[in-house]
Amino acid sequence: GLSTTAMVKIQVTDVNDNRPTFYPRVYNVSLREGGASSSATTPVVVVATTDPDSGRFGTVTYKIVAGNDAGLFRIDKNSGEIFVSRPNLLSTRSQPYHRLNISATDGGNLKSMADAEVFISVIDSAQRPPIFEHPRYTYTVSENVKKDTVVGNVKATVRDSGE
Repeated sequence: GLSTTAMVKIQVTDVNDNRPTFYPRVYNVSLREGGASSSATTPVVVVATTDPDSGRFGTVTYKIVAGNDAGLFRIDKNSGEIFVSRPNLLSTRSQPYHRLNISATDGGNLKSMADAEVFISVIDSAQRPPIFEHPRYTYTVSENVKKDTVVGNVKATVRDSGE
């Protein structure tokens, strides 16, 4: 019989079949009032996702969707960097803890979304580091000591700079 050979080019097009995934889903950060991380130009934290889709289907856009009523924070929609947008309003006295809900949405007609939480603790700028009562603590522990046995105590005090 008759036969022929032909070169055939097959182009496989990606579909948006994967959703963005945050890793981790929960972020815990601390920042000091008036410190470098509470400036408008230094990121407090960077949230990150993976999306194995290619092209626009794998391109993720970030957004703060809840917890930012006072507008204290902003997120770079492309990089996931979270900044303090109003450093002068950041205070341990008015609100020492913040919880931001972040969404990541991929591109394409049928968008997929993921969410994460960012917990931010604001540390008083006037607070000094703890001062231990003794410069060194030494304890001896036997090899077979039971779990949760107290092996010693340490004592430290924290003073505000106003004291």
